[in-house]
Amino acid sequence: MKPVPSLLPCPILCSTAVALLLCAVGCSPSVDSSDKRRLMEAHKNYIRQDFPRSRSILLDLIEKNDDWIPPRILNGKILYFTRKFSGAENQFRNILSMEPDHPYAQQWLARTIATDPGRTGEAIKLLKRILDRNPDDITAHYLLARCATRAEKPRLAISHFKDALRGSRILQKTHLELGRLLQSLGLDKRADKHLHWNSDHNSPGEAQKGDKSNVSGK
Repeated sequence: MKPVPSLLPCPILCSTAVALLLCAVGCSPSVDSSDKRRLMEAHKNYIRQDFPRSRSILLDLIEKNDDWIPPRILNGKILYFTRKFSGAENQFRNILSMEPDHPYAQQWLARTIATDPGRTGEAIKLLKRILDRNPDDITAHYLLARCATRAEKPRLAISHFKDALRGSRILQKTHLELGRLLQSLGLDKRADKHLHWNSDHNSPGEAQKGDKSNVSGK
C-alpha cells in the first residue's frame, strides 16, 4: 500500500518536532529507560519510513504503558500516512480521552477527519477550537484555510492564510495556495504577488508544480 503523500508535515520534515515531543513528554519517570530507548528506535524507523517495524515496537509499548502518550501519537501518524484513517482517528481520539486539550493530537485528528471531504465542516470546527486555545498555531491556520477553500468559504480561507503567513516553515505553500485562491476569485493582481513570491523562492519548475494534494494530504 502506497503511503499518503504529505501536505504537512511529512515523516521526515516533522522528525525534529516529534523528537522534541518525545523528549518533552516522553521522559516520564514512570516509564522504564529501556522503553524510552525503544521509543527512540521506533522514531528512527519512522523517519526511515519503515512503518511496519516502527509500529511493531509502538504497539508493544502502548500495551505495556497504559497512559504514555508519545507512542500513541507516533502510531496514529503511521496509521494516517498508510491511509488507515479510521484507525488513526481512533488513536487520536483515544489520546484526547486521556488528555482532552493535547494540541498535537487535536491537530492530527483534524487532519485525519479532513481526509473525508464530507466531514470538512467537522474539521473546520475542530481547527477553530484549536485556534481559540492557541491563536498562534500556524499549522492550524493553514489547515483551516485549506478546509475553508474546499468548503467554498473564501473570506474565511483568506483570513487564515494571512495568519499562516506569519510562520516560516510552510511559507511557500501558504503563498502558493493563497495565490491560487485569489486567482480563482478573479483577483489576479493580488494573486500575482503571492504566486511570484513562491516562484522567486522555489527551485525552477517547483512553483509551477506546486502542491497537488488536498487539505488531507491525499
